[in-house]
Amino acid sequence: LFYDRKKKMGKAYRNVRAVDSTQNAILLGNYGEYDEKTERTLMTKKAVFIQFQKEDSLYLHADTLISIRDSLKTKTDTTVYSLIRGFHRVKIFKSDFQAKCDSLVYSTLDSTIELHTKPVLWSDKNQITADFIKVFTKNDEIREIKMFANSLIVSQSDTIHFDQIKGNDMIAFVENQKLVKIDVTENGAAIYFGKEEGELMGVNKITCRNMIIYMDSSEVDKIWFYDKPEGTLYPPDYLKDEELTFDNFQWLERFRPLNKNEIF
Repeated sequence: LFYDRKKKMGKAYRNVRAVDSTQNAILLGNYGEYDEKTERTLMTKKAVFIQFQKEDSLYLHADTLISIRDSLKTKTDTTVYSLIRGFHRVKIFKSDFQAKCDSLVYSTLDSTIELHTKPVLWSDKNQITADFIKVFTKNDEIREIKMFANSLIVSQSDTIHFDQIKGNDMIAFVENQKLVKIDVTENGAAIYFGKEEGELMGVNKITCRNMIIYMDSSEVDKIWFYDKPEGTLYPPDYLKDEELTFDNFQWLERFRPLNKNEIF
């Protein structure tokens, strides 16, 4: 440990632990800096932020993590909270969702997580990608996911087929760790594989301006199409392989952290 009393700056090396008891969280790493004047903490070298929660803790790793203390004042109260910023090779593990991106902002004020630069989020059977993703949590569980630009939700229908929903922007609503409803805005399209008793009956390809999709057990239950919908049900094996996926389709399951140790 090194501490400069005049500058009120501290540095720590190897097995560093910075505890934030007010937020029930800790920062871990092998190099840390703390600025007492601004209450700013920087952590690198296997840096991890852990938010302890009643049922399920959140684990967040990045090359560099920065924690900034801030406050929100109202007429009657002042709320102190932390902003966590992660830079490069960000990964998150929580039992109800996992994520990967290049940079991140997490606010303990309203439990929102912003995923920047090639973000990927996994929730149950679903893989979610977009240019920018914002995650809203409540009572330690994910509640809402907003996707902005080039939005795509993919789930594996069987060993070789993938159900896909795309649009410019989307909002996905989550209950009990499962997607229950998806609102699609502008340039909506869907590819999904109709089945009956486990047998593939056909491939649905639909385009329209806006869509509302209702899910049941993480699978498409029903879809409402708005503004000039066009759709075709094709027989199995009728379409070529390249016609069964959208241009921005990628299956990124190999990057998904399956436990808290895989965030590294």
